[in-house]
Order: sequence, then structure tokens, then C-alpha cells
Amino acid sequence: MSTINANGLTIDRYLDIKEGLEDDIKSSFGENTKLTARSIFGQLIKIFSLSIAEQNELIELIAGEMNPQAASGVWLSYLVLLNGIQRQEGTYSTVSLYCTANNAGTTIPAGSLVSDDTGNQFATDEELTLAANASGYVTATCTVKGAVTADAGTLENIDTPIYGWSEVTNQTAVTAGEEEETDTELRARRALVAERAGSGSVSGIYGAISDLDGVGSVKVVENNGSSVDSYGVPPQNIWCIVDGGDEDEIAGAIYSKKGGGIGMVGSTTVDYYDSVTGDTHEIKYSEATEVDIYIDVELTITNQTEYDAAGGDTAVENALVEYFDTYQKLNDDVVYSRLYTPINNIPGHQVDSLEIGETSSPSSTSNITIAVNEKAVTSTAKITVTS
Repeated sequence: MSTINANGLTIDRYLDIKEGLEDDIKSSFGENTKLTARSIFGQLIKIFSLSIAEQNELIELIAGEMNPQAASGVWLSYLVLLNGIQRQEGTYSTVSLYCTANNAGTTIPAGSLVSDDTGNQFATDEELTLAANASGYVTATCTVKGAVTADAGTLENIDTPIYGWSEVTNQTAVTAGEEEETDTELRARRALVAERAGSGSVSGIYGAISDLDGVGSVKVVENNGSSVDSYGVPPQNIWCIVDGGDEDEIAGAIYSKKGGGIGMVGSTTVDYYDSVTGDTHEIKYSEATEVDIYIDVELTITNQTEYDAAGGDTAVENALVEYFDTYQKLNDDVVYSRLYTPINNIPGHQVDSLEIGETSSPSSTSNITIAVNEKAVTSTAKITVTS
């Protein structure tokens, strides 16, 4: 039975629901009640089971949107407001158009459209009036947000016919706008803001490393006590764990933010040269340890055409890989129930079973615990889809 408690949400899947309804029918009408696929009871059980399973998955999806690491779209935009930030909206590309008229008094109204041969369309920002055989400039803005580009001399199509308006072009390239902040970028920024909300050097170290190119995620463990902590970090030491990035840049970030007299532990050692003092300092941190996750999925195809059009088994594998690449960070446990979401984004099937594990023969339906210095990863070679 589906439950919501302190451990989170647990929902029944299609087969569990079907078996439960079959047991209920037999309990009410007798063990010999006919429940074959073509029987009336069998067909009713299938209808009800599918309906309940779909409702359960919807509830699971909504519950997942309450987690900023799993939320997407407008749900994520709402959640990050709690951190005092908003999704950065995209901006429009702009350009200066050079317009020519062959009739005196030709007026090109604001909002007139021009485009290039690829379909990028721009609207004039203001009205432009031209004399016969005269030319003039007017600014224009792209009709869609984002980093739309167009080379000089390519915006030559007049999409809004105006009597007397004979030619248009852009003598300079388009000034590209910016794309709206993606879910991945917004999650990363939210995590950074949340971490930096703390005081002291730990948040400074975290922020400095996180800002480096190529760094996926960061953990900074601080032991300001008087004995070795549960991670094995000695007193008055820090342990930085970093996923990705250049080791020299990471060492520089740690050195620039670490308080004087604070020790460091880690499996990676970098000799960092301080150009101010001329001294070389030994900087220690750890690179993330990757934990391979194996996944076995069994599916029943409910619509072969839809399933094949979406990419079939390969699409399921790629969806799981993308999920791990996007959402799994350092110290993030692999939450079993969340793996249904990327699979269910592929149409034309139902999930009959899903098993995960750290070996090539996964058999678990429980969460996988990931240590503070570990990151869960997977690949298509580690995923088996049986349909």
C-alpha cells in the first residue's frame, strides 16, 4: 500500500496494485473466480490497476518537485524563491537595420518584420519614414528570447510588406541575447547561495572552488573540534572534496580562502606557489570517487509505434544517463523511486520492474547510500533494458 511518512513517499506500482486487486476479488467472490485477461473481472482489474498506477506516478512526480535537486520548470522557479533568488530570464537579440525606400514618404511602422533565410525574425522598434530612393537606420529586436545570431548582410527578407519599402539589410552582425537560465544552472546557483549563506571560511572556500570552470560539485568538511571527527579529519583541519576542475586552480582557490593555521587533509597534494610571498605551500584535497551504478529495467510495450519513435530501449538508457549527469552530485544518495521519472518520460511502455546496485547484477529496490567523498555515476554500458 502506498504510504507517506517520515521516510518519504512509497507508492505501489502496477503489478503490486494488480496483485492486490486480484486478492481482494478472490477474497470477496471466492478463490475460483476467473481472473484471466479476457474475463470481465480480469479486464476491470487491468483498467483499475493502470488508473491507480498512473495516479500514483503523478503523486510521485509532484512529491519530487518539492525537492530542489529534482524539481524542474516552474516548480523549481518557485522553490528557489525560498533562497532569495529568481530564475534569470532570457534576453532578446538586437540589430540595426538599414532600410531603403523607392517612394517618397514611405513609412515603416514599428513592429514591421524582417528575417534571414534560416527563419530568424526581427521586429522594428520604432517607426521610420523615408524619402524616395533614400535609406535610413532603425533598431530591431528578435521576436523570441535567447542567443539568436545572424551575420552581417543576412537579414534581407521583408516579412511585413510596406508600399515603397524596397530593401533591408543589416550592415553589422546581430547582438545576441542570452538564453533563459536552465534548470541545471539554476540548481547549481541555488546550491551555491545556500552554501554561502553560512558564515566563516568554509562558505568562502566552497564558493571559490564552485566558481571554477569544470567543477561539478564541492563538499567542504570542517573539524573545528578537539578530536578526530567521524570522517577521520583531525581537529582544526578541513577536507575539501571536488568533482572535476583543474588541480592548480583548485589549490589556488583553497589557499586564497583558507584561514591561517588551518590544516588540510586529502588524497591529492598540489604544490601551490604564492606569488606574493614567494613561498610554495602544500595544498591537500580529494578528488571525487565515482561509484558505478548498474540498472536493470524490464518493460512492457503498450504502444510500439510511440516507443520506437521516441528511440526505444536506447532512449530509456540515455534518459537514465542524463538524469545521473544532471542531478547526482557529491554525497547525493541514489534515490530508487526517482529513477522512474526519466524512464516514464519515454512514451509507449509501462515499467514492470526496476533494480539497481553497485555490481553488474543489480537486485535492489532500495536507495543506495553515497559517502561524502563519492559521486554516483552510470553509463549505457551499465544499464540493461528488457522490453
